[in-house]
Amino acid sequence: MVNTSRSETQTGATIRIDLSVPEDVSATAIYLPMDAGLSSFLINGQRFESRVIENRANQTINLVGFYTDEIELQLNTDSTEPIDAYLVSQFKQMPSITQRLISARQPSGTAVHQGDQALSFHIITL
Repeated sequence: MVNTSRSETQTGATIRIDLSVPEDVSATAIYLPMDAGLSSFLINGQRFESRVIENRANQTINLVGFYTDEIELQLNTDSTEPIDAYLVSQFKQMPSITQRLISARQPSGTAVHQGDQALSFHIITL
């Protein structure tokens, strides 16, 4: 579940995002366009400065290790324009609809690294 609120400041906007992380999610990321002007952000009250990596289309906030927790995220931006961001969740297991495909996988077609995973993409307007 995602709840958002926004307030404009003299220099841009402060956006609050409250995330409820389901038990089967191993990681969540928020992708913001570069023109959002992210200057800093807070995760559960701890402040982080924004870094810009050249030649990137987005700034990313990775949230790993918040299993079944509530996450309070505050974004401080230099822009007052609405932001379309991607909220991406990485699930620990594949959905049941994929069982036929997994069963049909050849023995040489094994999952690697962290195993089979499902990703969920949502666009949120902030």
